[in-house]
Amino acid sequence: MPINKDLLRRQISNIREALANAKGLVETFGELGVYERLALRYLIVELVEASASACIHVLRELYGVFVESYPECF
Repeated sequence: MPINKDLLRRQISNIREALANAKGLVETFGELGVYERLALRYLIVELVEASASACIHVLRELYGVFVESYPECF
């Protein structure tokens, strides 16, 4: 199958958004409360999931490699 460009664009957009939001929190990490630290943790999870989704798609569609978990992408 061909690469789904819309899927990759969506995942790249999600990655950029998570990075931008996380950057704002990281700059003041020492001053963050519990909820802000949890928000940062969630953004990191979003970042990893979007990256893995893009990776899995490219590996499968471009190279015919099927992975079963996120760590196999990285």
